[in-house]
Amino acid sequence: AMVDWIPRADRREQTHFVSWTWCYTLEDVRSALNTLTRSTALDTIFLSMCFFVKNHFRCLIEPTAATGSDDLYDEEFEHNLTRIGCMVVVLDTWNQPTYIKRIWTIYEHFTACKLAIPVRMVMPETALESLRLKVQLGAEGWYEISQALAEMKCQEAMAFNSEDEAKKRLIGETVGFGRVDRHLNHAMSMMMMESVFQYSISDFQGVVADQKLKHTLKLLEEELWDEQDDAIS
Repeated sequence: AMVDWIPRADRREQTHFVSWTWCYTLEDVRSALNTLTRSTALDTIFLSMCFFVKNHFRCLIEPTAATGSDDLYDEEFEHNLTRIGCMVVVLDTWNQPTYIKRIWTIYEHFTACKLAIPVRMVMPETALESLRLKVQLGAEGWYEISQALAEMKCQEAMAFNSEDEAKKRLIGETVGFGRVDRHLNHAMSMMMMESVFQYSISDFQGVVADQKLKHTLKLLEEELWDEQDDAIS
């Protein structure tokens, strides 16, 4: 794996599991992950990212020997995620992100939801700036944002093979897609408060001038959850 090339002195215990898709551009990934340093010291962030920590020759050429059965993979993934204790979800945009269109990333998020692992969502600076511009439009911008959130339905994520189909069935038969949708939207709301409005969560809670904004986000979440509950029932 590529991580084996890093000098031992520069490696530490992983602190963040990165959930992402390989179709992102390098610049978007770098920009999104860089936002972590706004609230966390750079020298305390050590990522678990499949591109770097997996031996892809064995995964592609010798898949059975590398991964074993689905049950063994699921068990190993849950163990690693629990050990790391935090998931970072990388989106490419806030409106119809690629992340919610792939069942494998939804499966990763589902696992974090099931294990009650904290999730932090990040986006590249270009996407954050686009979101800020929408907020500045007032009611019209908020309507577009609320519509984008309401359309984040992970049940519509695509499965590309039988393994993906199995993961999709697993989600539907256990916690359900509605719960994963709630988890995703809550993470998006937290990102809005922390990144878009440039407050930490604790600071945001205490800023009296932004109580109206906080109330708006709360109402937005409640309305969204009602719509999803109706759809599930």
